[in-house]
Amino acid sequence: MGKYTFTVPGYFGENSVRNEDDNKRVETVFGWWVKDGTVTLGLGIGWELYPGSELGASPVSSGTYAQLPLFFDLRIYGSRRKTCPFLLLQAGHSFSIQPFNIPRTSVSSTTVLLAQPVPLNGGELVGGLGLLSKLSDEVGFQFSVAYDHKMLRYELNFEDSSRGPIQRAYGVRFNALRISAGLVF
Repeated sequence: MGKYTFTVPGYFGENSVRNEDDNKRVETVFGWWVKDGTVTLGLGIGWELYPGSELGASPVSSGTYAQLPLFFDLRIYGSRRKTCPFLLLQAGHSFSIQPFNIPRTSVSSTTVLLAQPVPLNGGELVGGLGLLSKLSDEVGFQFSVAYDHKMLRYELNFEDSSRGPIQRAYGVRFNALRISAGLVF
């Protein structure tokens, strides 16, 4: 979970907006020890919900949407002690599983933004620090703080009275501080 800021470049100018709602994220990582108890490499999958997002001061309306992140997960542990710090790196792709909908909107005297669902898909890169506390030889508890950066793409369909249908591609940059806790077994 974390507060997030996003920037929308393109047709309507560039807008950076801080969203005051927390996004919700649940994830699991299937990891394997690859170096003598100090390095893990894994594959992760998650579900992420963005409630009531606004994409700047544009005709793109408010709306809740959800993402399915799939990613590689690398953790480098500082030691093999019962409690130890670790470095977290994740990289992957985030798929839209619940696009938000925008209404039909006039953007000029000749151009109309058509009503449409807007799926956001793109890359994700995460870096952070954490602390692992081993509760037993089989189970541990971890806490981490990470910076989450996403670059998601989407397309909008317009109708122009003089040029006909127009499709334009855009990018949205998301930046968030992610605080998470979980069990390791």
